[in-house]
Order: sequence, then C-alpha cells, then structure tokens
Amino acid sequence: MTFIDPVGDMITRIRNAQMRLLSSVIIPSSKFRAKILEVLKQEGYISDYKVLKDSSNKNNLSVNLKYNNGEPVIKEIKRISKPGRRIYASADSIPKIQNGLGLAIVSTSKGIMTDNDARNKNIGGEIICRVFWFFMSKLGKKPIQIPKDTKVKIESGKLTLTGPKGSKELSINEKIFSATISKENNLVLDLIKKKWKYQYFMGHH
Repeated sequence: MTFIDPVGDMITRIRNAQMRLLSSVIIPSSKFRAKILEVLKQEGYISDYKVLKDSSNKNNLSVNLKYNNGEPVIKEIKRISKPGRRIYASADSIPKIQNGLGLAIVSTSKGIMTDNDARNKNIGGEIICRVFWFFMSKLGKKPIQIPKDTKVKIESGKLTLTGPKGSKELSINEKIFSATISKENNLVLDLIKKKWKYQYFMGHH
C-alpha cells in the first residue's frame, strides 16, 4: 500500500494506539520513519522499536509505546511539514516547542535530529513534526513520580534530568517558569501567566 504521507500515517497510528492504551503499534517500515523513531527513542518518548517481517515477507516497524502511571508519555505529536506544504527553517529560526519542554524533529543535510541538536550544529532543515510529553499536561494536577535513580539539576535556565540511560536537558524560559526543588525532593515548576499561577510536581519514589 502506498501512502500519500507516510510520516503522517505513522503519527496517526501512534496517536490512535495511545488512545487505546496499546503497548505497541505496527507501522510500515522505511529508513526515514525508522530514523524518526530513533529520535523519539533517544529522547525517551517511546520505549523501543524493531523491524519485523509480516506474512508477505515485507518489513514493518513494531513500536513499543511508553506510559507513565497509565498515561501516554507523548502528550501530543503533530505533523508540521506536509507533502503539499513543506516547512523549512534556518538554525536560528527553528521554533522551540512548549518553551523548550517539547521538541521538533528536523530533517537536515546531516540527518534527522532534534531541534536542539540542529541549533547546536548550526544547521537548518525541514520541520518534520513536533512532540511534547506528559510533563506539560500535568500542570496543576496530581504529582508525577519519576524513578528514584533519576537526578534533577537546575542551572542557568536549564533543567537536566539524569538517569541510568542518560540525560535529558530542557530549556526553561525563566520569564515564564520558576523552577525549584522542595524539601520533599520534588521538582516544583511555577508557571506564571497574568494573575494565574500553577504548580507542577515531579516526586521521587
């Protein structure tokens, strides 16, 4: 089967599978889609993926989805550049997703990478999609626990989460967020917008 927008089809399959709380989803294989999934895996949005052959001996990608306390880690994943409307950006104009708490996946002359990597390497490209995690969806709601072996560091407008599989660095817009660590060893983000103030907690086990 030929898809008009193979990447859009992949994103739709992931979204639909998460709505049904499925542990995995099957996606027709291609090198381009696999590279996008590799970025999602490295950034912690999916657990893993692998290539499987179906009954017709065609390759498919089996994607293991990721959940936290029963909720999808991917809060939103959205196609940006489309076959009928390509969206390109230079390194200094690549948009920050949710003030740096999400990411854009960019196709560049040096491969597919996150928006942060593209900025750091000073290369632009096609903005394939944007994605952000449950982190943003929980502002003002129940505390979310992160693994006890994860360390949180706040320094110079950057939030760094370090665990057994590596580190994830997020940019914090200090004009919008105030980040502190409470006595209970929770990460507290204060989001200030006009007269409204919300708090978000990430507690350790």
